[in-house]
Amino acid sequence: MLHDSYPWRNEIRKLIEDLQAIRLPSEYDEEDDGDFRIERALLYSAYATRLLLDAGKMTDEANEYRLSVGVMPNIMNEPEKIQPLFRRVPDSECYDYASEQTKTVLARRILNQIIHSFVVIMYEVDELGRVMGFYVTSDYAANTELYHIKMDNWIEYLTRIVDNEIAEMHSYFDSEKGRWTTYSS
Repeated sequence: MLHDSYPWRNEIRKLIEDLQAIRLPSEYDEEDDGDFRIERALLYSAYATRLLLDAGKMTDEANEYRLSVGVMPNIMNEPEKIQPLFRRVPDSECYDYASEQTKTVLARRILNQIIHSFVVIMYEVDELGRVMGFYVTSDYAANTELYHIKMDNWIEYLTRIVDNEIAEMHSYFDSEKGRWTTYSS
């Protein structure tokens, strides 16, 4: 349980700045740690956001936020029988990038994809090195699909989380369920 949500929100705010500022080199550079810093910002932001949601520090509406994402099907025959180590890079032998379909999913699903990532997170990068999107799938979903999340959508979602404030809380004891139910808005 979290005592205070503001330090976590401030941390997410800093991670948003990192995601917007970090540039990746056009060619591999052993000295450059941009890919690590992007990966860290994605993982930390996903974890901190889920922590806030699970601790009840967000409104009920925040638990229902949805993201528009690209979804690509896994095209491997019996992927569960292939050594997971050989499937860590989500290339075109594993997923059909040409069949990407746009879907709207609960943001919590994407949080879990990042936190439980099965693959090495891959990035969509523009000519200036800005990360425009990323590809991720969890160990749970890897046998069926890969997600493509646009960075603008991810940052917009995180900004909504940072700005989400609980103004009212209502609770009552539900005798049929034998527990307290709380609503936050």
